[in-house]
Amino acid sequence: MTESIQKSRIKMASCTVVFALAFLTVFALLKTDGLSAQSPKPTEYEDVSYHVILAQRIDIDIETNIDAEIAETKLWMRPHGEDKIPSYRYVEFTQTDNIRAAAEIDMRSPSYFPPGTIFDVRFEFVSEDGDVYTSKTYQVEHIDDAHDWKRLADSRLEIIYYGVADQSIRSLHARAAPLVSEISDALGVDDVPQFRAVIFPNVRELTIHGPTISQAATTGHYFGGYAYDEYNLTIMASPSASTLIHELTHLIFGHALNSPYARSAPGWLNEGNASYWETGNRSASLRNFAPIARAGRVNEFEAMNSVPGLRRDINDFYIQSTDFVGYLIENHGRDSIGSLLAELNAGKDINAAMRAVYGGSLSEIENGWRQEWGLPSISSNEVTVNIERVYPPTIPGLPKIETGTLNQMPASTPDSTIVEPTPTTVPVDPPEVIRVEPEIDGMETPEPQATPEPEPTTVVSSPEPTRPIYFVPGPDDEWPQVKPSAIIIFVLLALGVAAMMYRRVRNG
Repeated sequence: MTESIQKSRIKMASCTVVFALAFLTVFALLKTDGLSAQSPKPTEYEDVSYHVILAQRIDIDIETNIDAEIAETKLWMRPHGEDKIPSYRYVEFTQTDNIRAAAEIDMRSPSYFPPGTIFDVRFEFVSEDGDVYTSKTYQVEHIDDAHDWKRLADSRLEIIYYGVADQSIRSLHARAAPLVSEISDALGVDDVPQFRAVIFPNVRELTIHGPTISQAATTGHYFGGYAYDEYNLTIMASPSASTLIHELTHLIFGHALNSPYARSAPGWLNEGNASYWETGNRSASLRNFAPIARAGRVNEFEAMNSVPGLRRDINDFYIQSTDFVGYLIENHGRDSIGSLLAELNAGKDINAAMRAVYGGSLSEIENGWRQEWGLPSISSNEVTVNIERVYPPTIPGLPKIETGTLNQMPASTPDSTIVEPTPTTVPVDPPEVIRVEPEIDGMETPEPQATPEPEPTTVVSSPEPTRPIYFVPGPDDEWPQVKPSAIIIFVLLALGVAAMMYRRVRNG
C-alpha cells in the first residue's frame, strides 16, 4: 500500500513538472513571436543619413551590404515616452552592389509628433530565404537644421529654443526647474523623468509648427502652449514663466494619474491645478473671479468636465477652476490634490474621491466655496459622470489662458450680495517672473526684461556652433527579437526531463 502511494506521488510530481515545462515553453514561444530559421544577423556595415522638416516629416536613408537577395525591408520605430511600443512600416529599397532604403516618419496629424520628440529607429531586412538582418538602433530627434537651436538643461528640465535671448532662457530655467520637484511632491509623484520644453520665439512660429487646430483658434492665437505627457514634452510660444509652469504641471499631473483603474480627472481639476501653480497662491484668482461672480456667470463644477469652446466661456472656466482649486488647497493643503488623484487612481469617481479627501461630495464642497463668495447654494444630488480623459492642456491643445490678462474684463453692475472673500490663509506675493506676451499681427514682440538671477549651477549648454548629435547607437536588446535557438534548447531540455521522469516511474 505504501509503495503504491509512493508511486502515485512520483507520477503526480512528474506530471506537474511536465505541465510546468510545457507552459514555460508555450510562454517562451509567445514572447518571441514564433520560430524562425535563425536569429537576426547584424548588417556588415551601414551608412545612415537623415533630414528633418520640422512638424512635417523625418526622412531616413540607409546604405548597407548584405550577401543575400532581399525580399522586404522594414523600418522599426518607437517614440520615447511612457509605455511606448515599437511599430514598423515597409519601405522601398533597391539592391545592386549595395542595398539602399529610404523611409519617412510622418510628423503630422493624425499621428502628430511634436517638435522635440525622440525616436529609436532601426532597419530590418528579410532575405528570399527568410533570413533576417538588422541595423544598429539609432536615436532621431525631431529638431531640424533650419533653425539655430540652442539648449539649456539640468536633470529636471531641458529647454530647447531659438530666436530668444539666452538670458531670458536662463531666467526661465531658474524659475521653473525647481518647481518640478515641488509640484511632483504635492501631486504624489515620486519618480519623474527629465521634462523637455521646446520654445518658439512667438505664437506665429508655434502655430506654424504646432498641431493642426481650427482656423478660428489659429486666427485668434488662442494657444500659447501644448503639453504631451506621453512624451514628457511641452511646446510653447515665447519664454513665459507662467506658461511653462502651467504646462509642466500638466505633465506631472499626467504622471500622477496613471493607474489602469484611474477615473478621468475633470477638466476643472486638471486646468485649475495647472493655473494655480503659475503663481502658487490664490491671489490672482481672487481678483479675477470677482467680476465673474458679480455678473452671475458661475457654472456648477459637475458641468465643467471639459474646457468650453467660446472664448469668453474659456476665460471664465479657467478663472473659476483656478479659484476653486486654490480654495481646496488653502483649506486642506497642497498635498490634498495628490490625495484626490490617488483616490481617482484607485477607481473612485469624483464624488467618492472628494468625500474621501475633503469630507463631502463635489456639490457639498462647492457649496462651501460658494458660501465664501456669497453665491447661492446648489443642490447636492450626486451625479456619477463617466467622462473621457482630457489630456492637458491641449491634446493636442486645450486653450491656455493667461489669468494675468483678464483683469480688464468689464464687470457688470455690482451685486450687493456678492462680496470678494478674504482667503483663509494670507496669500504671498507671487514670485517675479519674466513674461513675454504673444505676438500680435503687425507688432513686434517686445524683448523680455530679465530679472537678474544666478545661473543654474548644474545647467549645461551645448557649445555653439556645434549642433547636437541626432543619431547615437541605442540598445538593440529592447526590440522584438526572434531567438529560436533558445526555444529549441528549452524544448529539448523539457523532453529530456520528461523522459527521465517517465523512466523512473516505470522502473518504480
